[in-house]
Amino acid sequence: MANVELDQTITDKLKEAFKVSDEDIQKLLTFFNGTLKPALKAHYLSHLVTSIEEMINESQKKEFLEYIRTTGNTEDNIATLTKIVNEKRVRMFSIILVPIKNAKRKALSLRKQGGVIICYANYLDENEKRFAIAHELGHIVNDYILGTIDDNKEYRASLFAYIALLDKNNFYKNEAPHYITRTDIELFNEYMNTLHIS
Repeated sequence: MANVELDQTITDKLKEAFKVSDEDIQKLLTFFNGTLKPALKAHYLSHLVTSIEEMINESQKKEFLEYIRTTGNTEDNIATLTKIVNEKRVRMFSIILVPIKNAKRKALSLRKQGGVIICYANYLDENEKRFAIAHELGHIVNDYILGTIDDNKEYRASLFAYIALLDKNNFYKNEAPHYITRTDIELFNEYMNTLHIS
């Protein structure tokens, strides 16, 4: 992934518009390019992972709230727990991606209390990593959301991976160009107009 770079023209415009210094700009560029971008790259299929997590979380929150109503808690305790679960963004289920050195399998899912760890081989190329992770997400969707139980689970997981990656491919091919400006000056002007900053 190429680093974000700014020429002097756009740097001057940013300094004037946002009342920042060269040092401010350089500090954020260094952080973005050196720290954030590598972290973003390691979060394969993050929108897909987050969406699946959220669906399972909402389902598990409902089950938990139904359960606490049957435990003999006082109405105050039930109201407090319900408020915490609904307002504090409690995570009852997490999907964690972990690269594994010298793995024998391309990927596997390990169930843990409160979620799943997807382990994937770090020697895979970028596309293979995405397919392996999407395949494991297919198992999670089938097990936790669709409740599909049969002898065809590997093929169903692969089907899910294919559909998910086709959707991502279609987004980059068909929709992403609508979000791209031709130059950094055009992006700056669009940003300023959208936020009505003068």
